[in-house]
Amino acid sequence: MSSLLTYTLITDPVPLVTSPVGGSTPSVGAVHVLATNTQTRAVKWRTIDVHVPVGTGAGDLTTSPGSVQARIENAAGATFGWQSTAQAFRASASPTATALTVAPGASIVLVLKDIPVSTAEGVVALTIQEEAAHGTAQPSRRTSVLGLLKKAPRRLPIPDLPRDFRPEQSLVAKGSDVVLRWEGRADLTYTIVGPDGTPRPASGGRWAPPTADAPQRDATYTLVATDGTRSYSLTTTVHLRTPTFDAVTVTGDVTVGGAVAATGGVDTPVVRGSADGKKSSITFVDTGVNLNNNNNDGGWGSLHADKADVTSVNAQWVQGRATTDGYITFPEDGVNVSTGAKKWGVVHADKADLNGVNTKWVQGRNTTDGWVDFPPHGVCVWANGKHERGTVNAD
Repeated sequence: MSSLLTYTLITDPVPLVTSPVGGSTPSVGAVHVLATNTQTRAVKWRTIDVHVPVGTGAGDLTTSPGSVQARIENAAGATFGWQSTAQAFRASASPTATALTVAPGASIVLVLKDIPVSTAEGVVALTIQEEAAHGTAQPSRRTSVLGLLKKAPRRLPIPDLPRDFRPEQSLVAKGSDVVLRWEGRADLTYTIVGPDGTPRPASGGRWAPPTADAPQRDATYTLVATDGTRSYSLTTTVHLRTPTFDAVTVTGDVTVGGAVAATGGVDTPVVRGSADGKKSSITFVDTGVNLNNNNNDGGWGSLHADKADVTSVNAQWVQGRATTDGYITFPEDGVNVSTGAKKWGVVHADKADLNGVNTKWVQGRNTTDGWVDFPPHGVCVWANGKHERGTVNAD
């Protein structure tokens, strides 16, 4: 049978907030049961039991019903309290009266305060059993079931959040120069997560990475602050003036403001002096390296170096630094030494070790020295740099 009184549940807060798991301080709430006579005749009631599920499950309201403060309003002389045998909070009429009357349109309120709410979220069903009747009839037991909701507390932001997480210098020369700073409460627990994902403890509003973990290239750090139940994070990035990479692969034009080190090498088809293409470039072909000029027309460029240590050189000609210097060309039959005026030049050497010499004449170092020429009929020895017969001296 349906109950004679109409029951409504009002919770405070709405919904009830579950207690934290493992927390020392439970969340408490209140449940108000409004019992209203919505009929045209008076209702007499003897007892009203509010059965409260006890336990830690989603459908349980509390684990400690003895901690709940119970009272009844608008029912003079009635009592309301926990009955462990019935596992319910029972409202009873005054000891001096067998029943109390609720007039049409009137109501009574059963209040459960300071309820330690259980930890699991869910819907709790409260079963309400009344002993009630109309007029002179004997009260009989009728049942109603009402539901209420339990929800976990909202995770509110940490008050006075950490702020201004920044590097002392956003551009540093090397990784060991990295220093990070922030402002925040001293009672929070701080950790800093580096590029490798490893959290490291931090405090005092200042932190620097260990020497072994100093970044080799641009690095992003995350500051995590927690008060034990809630956390908050901020990020910042540090740039290295001279980053080091394991390897670099370049497929298009890249402009680098500072030096870049790549311990594993650089893979790229072209390197040029600037992104606009107006400086000479180096291209990497299957057979080696091509050095091109700055006209961007594919012509050969010049290589300037203090020293070249190579196994072999293939060249059309070799000349000194000035255009008037002597130069060497390489015809098929040997080597030609010429002056900058394209005349025969002079070979200066301390010693010549040759299999043969073809020459028109041979003379000492001075123009007045004797000399030897080689006419078709033999050898002529001349004196004083002139066509005067000279002397052959021998041991």
